[in-house]
Amino acid sequence: MKLTPILVSLSALLAAPGLSMAQSMPMPPTTSAAAGDVGQVDDIEVVGRLSPRQRAESFVAEVGAAPGEARLARWDRSLCVGAGAMERDQAQRLIDRVSIVAASLGLQLGAPGCKANVMIMATTTADALAQDMVRSDPNGFQPAFGNSDAGNAELERFQRSDAAVRWWQVSLPVSADTGQVAIRMKGDDEPPSISSPSMSRLRGGVRDDLARIYIIVDTTKLGDVSFDALCDYIAMISLAQINDRADTTRYDTILNLFKNSPVNSRLSQWDFAYLKYLYEADRSLAHRDAQMLEIASRLGRSTATP
Repeated sequence: MKLTPILVSLSALLAAPGLSMAQSMPMPPTTSAAAGDVGQVDDIEVVGRLSPRQRAESFVAEVGAAPGEARLARWDRSLCVGAGAMERDQAQRLIDRVSIVAASLGLQLGAPGCKANVMIMATTTADALAQDMVRSDPNGFQPAFGNSDAGNAELERFQRSDAAVRWWQVSLPVSADTGQVAIRMKGDDEPPSISSPSMSRLRGGVRDDLARIYIIVDTTKLGDVSFDALCDYIAMISLAQINDRADTTRYDTILNLFKNSPVNSRLSQWDFAYLKYLYEADRSLAHRDAQMLEIASRLGRSTATP
């Protein structure tokens, strides 16, 4: 697949459609040994199989990439997708696919010309582009003093990655009541003061929102991946905080697209279910573990195949 760098295009669509153990226990061989003889019994092999709930918990823990102690973030209400340095029709197809999936999760889509908070760039010189982007807007990549991004070491890796698709995600804690940023931003003299009447040991007055995502596609490393598959892969990483080093080979997911494993060419039922329950999860929970358990519990009960 070839992405030809030529332009930037922005647009959007308005809508779119307990442990289960399987045991294998070889029986001792039948013998005619005399009474008192001790026969040798083969080793007993017990093969464990995770329940759907346990597989879901494993998946959520593996792919979730919230920084520090933050909860898994999601877009709050709206999304604006921008695609640059590719053919006009390719940019439009990519933006439309991300927008369709976003709309299915209840997000509102920005009108043409909106300021992109998901920025997708295609290039043959991915490292150089990443380094230039970080150098040009360091506060865009690391805007706050606290858990807003993956940290310095990961930012350095983002600029020198050998991945076909790399991404950098920024999230912010905000007041659940007002949407006010609840963390000290670079340039602020002091941290903000946030209070909430609903705050308790179990319920927090703060939620975590995605703020922006930078995605770079290295066109020299796409191989024979189809453009439709690439669009679905980018949709997944545009709508959730995804760990780019997650081992997802045991699951039916588009995230295996660039891995040496059976490949999904489109978003799977499992992928859609994960996104659905991420966006339906209670955002007022005070702790990330409680949020992840809620997502995993619903995912494990779904009809999707892990």
